[in-house]
Amino acid sequence: MVLNMKCYSKVLNYRLKYWRMVNQDISLSDELYKQLSERADATGHESTNQYVVFILEEVIHQLGDIETGIDQDEVEGRLKALGYVE
Repeated sequence: MVLNMKCYSKVLNYRLKYWRMVNQDISLSDELYKQLSERADATGHESTNQYVVFILEEVIHQLGDIETGIDQDEVEGRLKALGYVE
């Protein structure tokens, strides 16, 4: 039963996060929305909105790495050298 509650909690948190985002508006051209919609379908996302959120989160994550000047390959190499990662 504990496992089911953890799964339910994750689903509930995702739905709350998604619900909060629904209230935000961003204007897109019809052509861009069409392209995003086609890619969302092709990649198995449940909706175009979910796909757009996924893309934006990935871009923000990558920009965060750039802004901090952290090279992921360098960090991984250091962790391997220290024996933390195989």
